[in-house]
Amino acid sequence: MNLVFITAFGGAIGAWFRFLIGTFISKRFSRLPVAMILVNVIGAFGLGVYTGSYLNSDLVVNESMLHHFIGIGFFGAFTTFSTFSVEAVQLLQQKKTKSALIYMVSTIFGSILLFSFGVLCVI
Repeated sequence: MNLVFITAFGGAIGAWFRFLIGTFISKRFSRLPVAMILVNVIGAFGLGVYTGSYLNSDLVVNESMLHHFIGIGFFGAFTTFSTFSVEAVQLLQQKKTKSALIYMVSTIFGSILLFSFGVLCVI
């Protein structure tokens, strides 16, 4: 049961950081949902660094409190596939096809690239 609370606490902190960053950046950009692009690629990089660091250790990560707090809780709530999906569909519904494609490609490929880079930074 402790892992549930640890995960929830990490998730609350991750969601709070996403809200703060999203609010700050959204006020400065209006054409694209830049805030969610940045949140998702920053989160992917952070998760990559975290993943790479435990790949180099002898920890049994899936059962550790740290994994539940950081890997599942914090980064699970900090990054957001559901908001990405909603914003992509909204851009398409608004007939902003070019913006939607830029948003989708930059989020998906940016997240994969930065996750990989994060892993490589610590391996």
